[in-house]
Amino acid sequence: MIPRRDRTGLSLIEVTVSTLLTGLIIVGALRCVAGTAGSQTAAVNRTQAVLLAEDLLEEILQLDYAEPDDAVLFGRENGEAAASRAAWDDADDYHGWQSSPPQDRAGTAVASSRWERRVAVAIVSKDDPGGAAVTTGDTGVKRITVSVLYDGILLATLTGLQTEAWISMIPDYAEATTTGQLPPVNSAPSAFIAVHTMSGTGSLTVALDGGASTDPENQPLEFTWDFGDDSAGSGETVSHTFVNTGNNTHVFTVTLTVRDIHGAQDVA
Repeated sequence: MIPRRDRTGLSLIEVTVSTLLTGLIIVGALRCVAGTAGSQTAAVNRTQAVLLAEDLLEEILQLDYAEPDDAVLFGRENGEAAASRAAWDDADDYHGWQSSPPQDRAGTAVASSRWERRVAVAIVSKDDPGGAAVTTGDTGVKRITVSVLYDGILLATLTGLQTEAWISMIPDYAEATTTGQLPPVNSAPSAFIAVHTMSGTGSLTVALDGGASTDPENQPLEFTWDFGDDSAGSGETVSHTFVNTGNNTHVFTVTLTVRDIHGAQDVA
């Protein structure tokens, strides 16, 4: 009887079969991250926007209702340069002013140039301070509106009222005399990949489609693809060729990141 030997390698048939099993497998890796990182960034930006608005509105409300030294004019008077707030001494000096990056009263930047603050001042009726601006005469009530934008997107608006009798409304959420508003809370989009060819032998061109991705607010989405082979692409639909240069089985993980205009994102 011939002793049975343990197998220590592949037979010729096994080697031949294994070399024929070279191909490409495309895997759509679904990752349920729900845009956590993007949502957190958006929340931080919204909070920062409110703080920037409060800071500037409080600065304005500390000043006189009207020009204390020269003839009363609506807007900046002579000697009050537009480039510096240091000499501004009444509320309507700020009308039409905007700054990016935001600066303190001394001109020192307090945030990056991605941020912008804008101010609008209007004389309004004391009976309807939220209504249209009064264009003739002075009612003794001014409405100051501070808007804060990030990358050109409005994140916060705060409004305060100042009266000729020096009754001002400093921003306070507990008081009805000051109003503040924010856009609705943004929800992250949902990413989805449709792959028309999942596997094949040799180099393979695959059509990838992210068109089924959705956004709860129907905002435009940005599509970024990572093909898993050190290359990337963009666009709702893409076509990519995966190259097999050796007689091995290759697995490529394709990911799609969709991002809305507020930075919230999801990955599939």
